[in-house]
Amino acid sequence: MAIRYSLVENKLTPDPNDMRAQVEHGNSIGVEEIAAAVTRSGSTVTKAEMLAFWEEFKQEIIKQLLLGNRIVLDMFIASVSIEGVFTNPQDSFDPARHKGRINMAPNSLLRKAEADLHFEQVRATVSGPILDQVYDFKTKTTTGTLTAGGTARVRGSQLKVDMAD
Repeated sequence: MAIRYSLVENKLTPDPNDMRAQVEHGNSIGVEEIAAAVTRSGSTVTKAEMLAFWEEFKQEIIKQLLLGNRIVLDMFIASVSIEGVFTNPQDSFDPARHKGRINMAPNSLLRKAEADLHFEQVRATVSGPILDQVYDFKTKTTTGTLTAGGTARVRGSQLKVDMAD
């Protein structure tokens, strides 16, 4: 099944025509749902075992990070860093100026899974009319400016025309 996305205005670039993809996420899946899937019929792991393992696993990950260790698993890499500026070589960590951060990045297993992502473009879910393009036939442009006495083509969705206006 394809992952659905829509295109929305990209406000981070100066080009007014630039768009960015916005993924329409499906359900939010937590450990309970994953445990139910792992402990499906025929599995050698019970839900209680899976949840107990998960509790021990995450506590050990946190313990190791608090010790300053780097976690390298096939799913992800986790490490610790410090944010903030040190004013000289003798300066030390000051919670008022510095902040400890936990960084996470996908590792080989998740990177490999990226090759299996499939996408399907859909129209953004917004209420009200969406104007995609106005083409001025007289100037042959889509600048958004219309020429008096000319003809235009308007494209979009949920557009309405008031013939009395």
